[in-house]
Amino acid sequence: SIGVQVYIMADNDPAGEVLVTKAKVAFKEIDTKLKTITLPKKYHKEGKLKGKLIKLDPGCVKQSYIDALKERLDELHNNV
Repeated sequence: SIGVQVYIMADNDPAGEVLVTKAKVAFKEIDTKLKTITLPKKYHKEGKLKGKLIKLDPGCVKQSYIDALKERLDELHNNV
């Protein structure tokens, strides 16, 4: 209602998925659209962790990913 778009970027693990699900419900209750930014899901290819999810959280995402994301959001919202 005030011209702000809300985004959420949670960890790519099951707890992050629960957070996003609950956040969507909460924002829907206040009639505010919430957009989700999904971190990539990659899995270990070898070693004792083979096949296990490589956990990512917004605090350890590569800076290049964050920069690209900011650039795209600026384009979408005409802030270039």
